[in-house]
Amino acid sequence: LDGGYHVPIAHPSLSSGLDEDDYTIRLVRSGTIQEAAVNTSDPRLGEKNALYLFAHPNFMVNRYGHWMDTNTVIPLSPSRCLVVFDYYVDIEAIGLEGAELDVYIDEALRDSDKVQQEDEELCRIVQAGLESNGYVAGRYAPELEHGMHQFHVQLHRDVSDLVK
Repeated sequence: LDGGYHVPIAHPSLSSGLDEDDYTIRLVRSGTIQEAAVNTSDPRLGEKNALYLFAHPNFMVNRYGHWMDTNTVIPLSPSRCLVVFDYYVDIEAIGLEGAELDVYIDEALRDSDKVQQEDEELCRIVQAGLESNGYVAGRYAPELEHGMHQFHVQLHRDVSDLVK
């Protein structure tokens, strides 16, 4: 939702495989489509652009290389959530078998888990900042956070409809 500006800071290993100058975000009716060009020979990222799709209110699809994962965010409280990850891989397209395939899948899942842990730590830090006395609400960064702004507008509309 943030237009990818956290990727170089929070995910240095992932960022090294993406062309940040060729990162786009498009708003669609109920979400966003973010696309990043791949600039590496990392087989996990593949040769095509990486896609990150968000569907309001809580579902994401990440597609990169022969992999796709889905993330469903389940609110637990105003400051906590649970994210359920499901992974899908086109095993035939990878072209490996047996132990080589097992190693490849284990490494790819480990890389993905590293990114998820980095995101989780970033969310913890942001949440602590939001709950601190030093936080003052401000405007969205228009070049970077239009996806987040759209999410909050849609969420406000949904909640307003519920309380009418």
